[in-house]
Amino acid sequence: ALTSLTVGARRTDFLAGILCPRVRVQKQSDKYFIYGDEQLLVEDTKLARLAPTKGGDYTLLTGSYLCEPYGWHEWVSHEDYANSGTPLDAEADASFYAQDVVDRGLEVRVAALLTTAANYPTGNKVTLTAGEQWSNESSLDNNPRKQIATAIETVTRKSGMVPNKLVLGLSNAAVLARHTQILLGNTQSTVRNDVLRHYSKIVGKA
Repeated sequence: ALTSLTVGARRTDFLAGILCPRVRVQKQSDKYFIYGDEQLLVEDTKLARLAPTKGGDYTLLTGSYLCEPYGWHEWVSHEDYANSGTPLDAEADASFYAQDVVDRGLEVRVAALLTTAANYPTGNKVTLTAGEQWSNESSLDNNPRKQIATAIETVTRKSGMVPNKLVLGLSNAAVLARHTQILLGNTQSTVRNDVLRHYSKIVGKA
């Protein structure tokens, strides 16, 4: 057998850690603090001569979290260990596959969390009509440029932060890349991610 080549496949473009970064905590369950949106308000800070400063207060709420345990292991028999030779490493391979199983599970759970409409307030989600679906290019209501721009503006107004990530499923990403509105000014039949970034800064495929 070849001693310098192995063939395998593993996804390296997981988005879960980017969209929902891990936060280290000291306890498995506890509370966390949520500041209000007072930082988005513009207050009247002008003072009259000898007048005391004006003041206010800010909102501080709490939420609860629970860390659920997840794990996986791969068996390595004494026989496999004894018979594995270069370039194989039975223990390293088992660790590799176990971590891969955990990463895929996290990806699926985060995808379910972020694509469930019920997890978002009414003003933070929109359901496209049949005519607004990106795949229905014959409809006059089909306008992905406007929809993406509206979404960016809504998030910015409500949070004060400009969104920099647009995450699409593989099918939606393919439809958007071929959409006539996005192709305007491009000679290719599809557009690259760097062109889509003009509308959304970063494009990820889940």
